[in-house]
Amino acid sequence: MRSNKVYRRLSLREERKDQKDRFLEKDRSDVTEVFEDVFDRLTLMTIYELMNRGVMDHLEGVVNEGKESKIYLAKGRSGEELAVKIYLVVNVEFRRKRVEYVTGDPRFEKVPHNLRRFVYLWALREYENLKAAYYSNVRVPEPIAVKRNVLVMRFLGVDGRRYPLLREYVPEAADEYSSIYDLVIANLKKLYTGASMVHGDLSEYNVLVASPTEIYFIDLSQAIGVTHHRAGELLYRDLVHVNNFFRRRGVDVIDEVQIYKELTGRDPPIGSSYIRSE
Repeated sequence: MRSNKVYRRLSLREERKDQKDRFLEKDRSDVTEVFEDVFDRLTLMTIYELMNRGVMDHLEGVVNEGKESKIYLAKGRSGEELAVKIYLVVNVEFRRKRVEYVTGDPRFEKVPHNLRRFVYLWALREYENLKAAYYSNVRVPEPIAVKRNVLVMRFLGVDGRRYPLLREYVPEAADEYSSIYDLVIANLKKLYTGASMVHGDLSEYNVLVASPTEIYFIDLSQAIGVTHHRAGELLYRDLVHVNNFFRRRGVDVIDEVQIYKELTGRDPPIGSSYIRSE
């Protein structure tokens, strides 16, 4: 009987060692800090479950980090590059800032008061938004899996380096910004008409540029349906932000009012605080 307990204890120890060995393959010096900062017990269990399911093989290092989430580069079983977004479950302001986006979403009838459960719902919401956009042929990261506060997507980059954000992109030819602008507007329209969504936070910070002919929208967690009471307001804000950026780059943009009318069939909320130029 005692030998069985010892065997189980040793097996658990080996499992935990294997689990740690598969996190952050490139930089072992960060393991302790990362475990304390991000990987609480349930998050550790979640990542290990995803590994056991074959969704990913191991994590390799941080790609991007913020106050509310961190994104890690991971490798799949076949060596493919993945992005693993881990929402932190310790930010007490998280629910307060986002509850209005979830309230009224027909996909999620009950909005939990518990912070951890709300973060889980938010991760699921981003996964569902990505899936709706991806299958409407909007250029977004391909969603792979979601479990609790962990979202797995196809990595957008090459050899572990993500594509530059629109704000970071350095064009090689004068007309590249015009080509990129056309792609951004085309995908914004496709998101609205095909996936029935408004990004809600679209700007040079949420567009990745692989080339002048290949761009991607990212961070769709706050995206809302076109029937949401703030859809018109946020759509117009997205158009203003996009046009402001490209105007500064010398692009002959399409008037945001014209695009708004084309998509919605009505006038934009001009009375809002959004202005045409910065």
